[in-house]
Amino acid sequence: MPAPQPRDKILIFPQAATNLWIENYYHAELSGKNEATIDAYLRILRQLTAWVAQLPGSEGTFHPKFLTKTAFGDYLEELKDQEYSTSHLERVKTVVNGFANWLIAEGELRTNPTRGITIAPTALLAPRELSKDQRHVLRNLVERSRDLRGKAMFALGYWAGCRVRDVSYLLMKHTQVGRKIGKLHVGIKGRNIETLSS
Repeated sequence: MPAPQPRDKILIFPQAATNLWIENYYHAELSGKNEATIDAYLRILRQLTAWVAQLPGSEGTFHPKFLTKTAFGDYLEELKDQEYSTSHLERVKTVVNGFANWLIAEGELRTNPTRGITIAPTALLAPRELSKDQRHVLRNLVERSRDLRGKAMFALGYWAGCRVRDVSYLLMKHTQVGRKIGKLHVGIKGRNIETLSS
């Protein structure tokens, strides 16, 4: 049995300080929402208020007067720098908007800091190249098909520089293959369709 450790070596971690503004907001506005929503709202508000409390002049405590448009904009920029998703940034803005509206109704805030702040959508770029795993899977599928014509169609589309989705959606019915000439119609129905000839 190990010897008991002296009490001065036991570290006691401080409990998270309860923010009265968040507590009052929770009781006034959030008590009817489901548990997952409440958890997400409280987590976002605790992170925001802790961040605002570290700003110069805040002296380590949160007060609504420090929640300005500039502070909120800087907070969103920091979240972007930490590579949070656009959907998370939108969620943060929605939660802070509700909190700020409540603070305005309570007379603690004059203007909503989220007003006029827009979050640019993330451009969804199609992958320019298949990943190593994707190439492995496609090559295995083509190899196991035991169909020379299918292999040739796939190779033609791939080496002609078709987009990944065009090659992966390629079907036999989109082909016109003869002894000396052939055509592939690539593209997704309703979008651009290109014809490749050989």
